[in-house]
Amino acid sequence: MSSNFNFTNSISSDLKTQFVANYGKFATGFAHIDPIGNQKFNTQWPIIVIILGIILSVLAYIGSRPDKDEKTGESKERTGLQKFLLGVTWLFILCAVFGAGYGAYLYFAIYLPEYFEWFETLPMEAKGKLGMITTIDKVNLNQETMSRRNSQPNRF
Repeated sequence: MSSNFNFTNSISSDLKTQFVANYGKFATGFAHIDPIGNQKFNTQWPIIVIILGIILSVLAYIGSRPDKDEKTGESKERTGLQKFLLGVTWLFILCAVFGAGYGAYLYFAIYLPEYFEWFETLPMEAKGKLGMITTIDKVNLNQETMSRRNSQPNRF
């Protein structure tokens, strides 16, 4: 299975290299598309904001939790630092929500219309090759997923 994956991955790399060499120039006028039609980083950075926002908000929330009173078992009042961390938690949550909203805007309102416009400028032969590359990449992803599942020990 892994040798087949490496073989199709090699084919995909070769096809992508040929596609970029032959048709990469069609992406020149598009600010958010790379020569193979994928998103450039200028439309992907909100994903980083989302991930960091979630991770940092969880950490800040853990730090903002008040200690429990040993005698009564009830939560003590938050200290000044814990109140600050609770505020920071909400700030990071807002950053994650903003990142998700702005990322959706960049993808649906900026990248996709540009992608469809770029795709229309490609010759028919290039569209066929791009479809082949996409299909091979999906096969590679499916094979990689299956090999990971098969390599994990049985949990039951």
